[in-house]
Amino acid sequence: MIKISDKQERMLAFIEEFVGSNGYPPT
Repeated sequence: MIKISDKQERMLAFIEEFVGSNGYPPT
């Protein structure tokens, strides 16, 4: 398992939430 920092984990969670609510990533 790859160890990622807490900051990166929060960022990924934020992106997942954003993409999930909009259906597409920001450009």
